[in-house]
Amino acid sequence: MVIRAAPFAFLAAVIVLAGAQERNWVLSRELQPADVLAHFPLEVGNRWIYETKYLTGDPDRPHLNHWIWDVVVTKQSRTADGLIVFRKRRELRVLQGEPYDQSGLRADPYLITDGYIYELPSAFWGESDQVVGSDAFPNENAAAASRKWREESIRNGREDFMKRLRAGELEPAFFFPMRVRLMWGERQREDEDYQGWSTHHTQPDSFYHWVVTGQGGRSLCGCMSIPPTAFDVVYDTAGGPTEIFFQDGVGVIGEWNRHEGTYWEETTTLQQFIPAPR
Repeated sequence: MVIRAAPFAFLAAVIVLAGAQERNWVLSRELQPADVLAHFPLEVGNRWIYETKYLTGDPDRPHLNHWIWDVVVTKQSRTADGLIVFRKRRELRVLQGEPYDQSGLRADPYLITDGYIYELPSAFWGESDQVVGSDAFPNENAAAASRKWREESIRNGREDFMKRLRAGELEPAFFFPMRVRLMWGERQREDEDYQGWSTHHTQPDSFYHWVVTGQGGRSLCGCMSIPPTAFDVVYDTAGGPTEIFFQDGVGVIGEWNRHEGTYWEETTTLQQFIPAPR
């Protein structure tokens, strides 16, 4: 379970007279966490259909991969660390080239805890931990040894991951409630940001933070128009930006990535959200 600092009221804009710095941002650790499922509908059976265009090669004459895919929530599991949401992804139709996905829109399980969503490695939290059949081994002893090795590998992987998460070393994928100028990152990073502001009025560096830059209007990438109530969330790195568009009650309605070195660019848009039958 994530350990949080005591929340205080959101500061829309605080003028610090010493240095006359304006604060128009807030860290996730400063807010009261919300019920994630009230914002992101991750109930079993809910389905999202996406379209992805992936460009590579010469930016002026790029090679295009273009396909349709979906993701569906298959199961929820309550644990001591929070609610795990299992998802399954399928490629539905290739329109050009082949599927080649660089985005974060994969189907790793989600861990929901204290207003945050973390992505769990599928290698350790796959919904079905398949073991190679006994006919692939020379004898039952070899098959049993393989199963034991896999079980230990999964257990150790889970323990190591959760140890890092509890220590504040891992970055959440989402935090709720979202609002404009919200920033979030690893808890250790946020602690440093908070200390820097408290002691020296140092503004956090937006690099390697998720930042809710606005709501509605035109996206940073210029690749889509954002509905008035949707949030524009940007993550900047030296390698290039990632931009996610999130709609309360729907989920991720789009994502854009661009690499600043060897060129590639990916744009994903939601085609349809299909709630599970009630």
